[in-house]
This record gives sequence, C-alpha cells and structure tokens, in this order.
Amino acid sequence: MGSQGKEQEEKQEKKCFIITPIGDSNSVIFRKAKGVIESVIRPVLQKNGFNDIKAAYEINISGMITTQIINDIGVKSPAIVP
Repeated sequence: MGSQGKEQEEKQEKKCFIITPIGDSNSVIFRKAKGVIESVIRPVLQKNGFNDIKAAYEINISGMITTQIINDIGVKSPAIVP
C-alpha cells in the first residue's frame, strides 16, 4: 500500500454498532449488557482505533427505532452482539 493509501486509511473513521437489548434500563439484562459494553467492549474498540461506537440503547432520536438500528448496522461495520 502506498503512502497515500495509508493516509486515507488513517483518516477513515472506524465505526462499530453494538446490538443490545433496549427498553427498561432497570432490567437485569439491560444493566448486565451495558456493564459489559462500557467496561470491556467499548475500551477494546477504542484501543483498536474505533472512534464512532454506538450501542442500540444509545439511540435517542424519536421515531422508528427499528429503522434507525437497521441504518446503523448498514453504515457501521462491524456490528457486535454481546
């Protein structure tokens, strides 16, 4: 790879969408999933150069959540299911 290709790769934003339970933030499943994401998955992704990391429960735009999740999965690669 030439130096120009390396520069483009470095500038390209690394994205990841984490598929998680959404709903009651007080449920045991939600709290455990969020704990794993915040203490393990997100730090590992950040250490490996990912700078656009979003979990499904972080979608806060009103509307059709399913559509928003599908759009994020299509745009952000890889998608992780904890």
